[in-house]
Parts: sequence; C-alpha cells; structure tokens
Amino acid sequence: MIKKTLPADLTSYDILKTVAVLLMIADHVGYYFFPGEEGWRIAGRFCVPIWFFLIGYAHSRDIGWKLWAGIGVICLANLGLGLDMLPVTILLTIMIVRLVLDPLMILLAGDRGLIWPLTVCLAILALPSGVVIEYGTMGLVLAMAGYLLRHEPGADRTLLYIGLTGICFIIYQGLVFQFSTPGMGFFMLGTTAVMALLYYFRPQTYPSVGRKSAFLIQLCGRHTLVIYVLHLLLFKILYTMSI
Repeated sequence: MIKKTLPADLTSYDILKTVAVLLMIADHVGYYFFPGEEGWRIAGRFCVPIWFFLIGYAHSRDIGWKLWAGIGVICLANLGLGLDMLPVTILLTIMIVRLVLDPLMILLAGDRGLIWPLTVCLAILALPSGVVIEYGTMGLVLAMAGYLLRHEPGADRTLLYIGLTGICFIIYQGLVFQFSTPGMGFFMLGTTAVMALLYYFRPQTYPSVGRKSAFLIQLCGRHTLVIYVLHLLLFKILYTMSI
C-alpha cells in the first residue's frame, strides 16, 4: 500500500475542512447544550454539504480502519451512556457513500439524464433513511455534486445539478428542523452561499503562508476524523452528566 503524502504547504482543502470543522462543532454545541437556540443548528447545517461534497470531489474512496474505529467508538459511547442508537453516526453514511458513489456514477455515465429523476428520488428518501443513518441518502446526492464538479467542471449540467442539490438540501433540512421564518431565511441564504463556494472550489496550495500561521488550519483540516470523534465523545459525556 502506498502511503498518502500530504503537501507541506497550506491547501484549499485545509481551509475548507477547517471551516467545516468549526461549523460542525458549533452544531454539536447547539445540539447538546443550547437546544432551544436554533442559531447554533442553522450554522451547523452548512458543514454538511462541505463534508459530502469533498467525498465526491476526492480521487480516492478510502475506507480504512480509522473510519471503522470511529463508527465503533461513537456507537459504543451511545450505548454506554444510554443515548439514542439511531440515527447511526454520519461516519457510517460517509462509508456507504464512498462505497457506492463510483459504481453509481459509472452506471449513470451511459445516460447522464437519469441523474435528475434519481436525485429527486434520493432526496425524497432522505427523510426515512435519515432516521436510520445521519442524513441518509442526502449524503449521496451531495457527494454526486462533488463528483460532477471534479469530472465535468465546465458543464452546464454541473452548475444546474449543484443548484438542484442545494434546493433539495434546503427542503430536507427545513422539514427536519422546522426553523422559524427568519431562521429559514438565513438558512436558505447561507446554503446558497455554501453551494456557490463549493462550485468555485479548486485544489490550490498557498506556499506564501508561513508554517506557523498554517499549523492550526492544517491540524484541523488533516485530522477531521479524530477531532470529530474526540469532541463528540466529550460533548456526550458532559451532556449525560448534566441531565
């Protein structure tokens, strides 16, 4: 097995993942400690398209032992702390998306027109499947947007698909969270901005940024799985101690 070597310089991946990590932590702060304040959850929604988009945009679909371990740790923590076992952690959704994305997109290559009705069906299934695993089939829809941008960056279809994906995500999360009218307005604007950001995302390095300045961003951007598991464990423990 060839070990993946990360660039020494700061990259656009590092920056985007760091933004997603901060939004993710804000989401979990709201979930565990400020459930009545929807602003935390609205901000947290914006990390979801980033995570799944990057799965689709990436060249590799690695499913290593760390991902398995992360799923196991979170499930055991929920069991041991007496928390809900469903929906299963987003890490399982990520694993499933990595497994099925390439075969699905290769199958659709023969008739790209099928992607539209399939996406609508997957978006509809997001609600029932999201009861079992976090974000359900919506994760696959978002990853397909990243795949198209990677493989067809200049196509009109790619822009339209990312737009459709954003609309599906807004409807899905709006139904799940039932945000207030001002909150829903902000969520719609924020999601539109995030999808636009993802559409213009490209791999870049920033050698002019000093190593010391880049250290924290690279730490967040390159150790997202560890950060996810550790902070979630801490939050779960603190939450159960407070009830």
